[in-house]
Amino acid sequence: MHEERRCLACSGPVPSTSIRGTLYCSQDCRRAADAARHQLARRGDPARDQRIVAIQKYRLWLLGFQREVCETAPRSATGYQLGARIREGELFWFPSCSGRNGKKMRRTLTLQWAKAVGHFTLDPFEQPWIPKAGNYRVRYVIGDRPQPAEESFSSFIPYGVPIWDLPFRADELITEGP
Repeated sequence: MHEERRCLACSGPVPSTSIRGTLYCSQDCRRAADAARHQLARRGDPARDQRIVAIQKYRLWLLGFQREVCETAPRSATGYQLGARIREGELFWFPSCSGRNGKKMRRTLTLQWAKAVGHFTLDPFEQPWIPKAGNYRVRYVIGDRPQPAEESFSSFIPYGVPIWDLPFRADELITEGP
């Protein structure tokens, strides 16, 4: 069975002629990723360092997660959300959108700003940005409407990256167990 691999820099398809384990679709993408990594390393910002770790250290896990999410997605799904319970018991769904300079935008794990849509995109696949490692509920978004929580499944996310504008503290998320 043919497996389509996606570039970690631009989310474009990796050529099928590439050797197994190739992470980027072109030398340009590899160079751009290396340059971004070196530029961030020079800044010494701990939050940026955590994003780099999430992108680089867990890249093989991410490929498996991407396959799992994309293979189980309904045909008409445009994105996915990750949910975890807050201490009071209600589910909070990521990504979290916030305003920047009066505009509704949200941060993405690859350090770019994206339009404030309430889901991570499936095509191109967007890496999840969540504040704490643990088990999260995965549900799909069809059009602009998320599926009911009952139709979601659980997946373990092995990293957490700080999110500054949440309406609660990250340690209030309950991510243990399925």
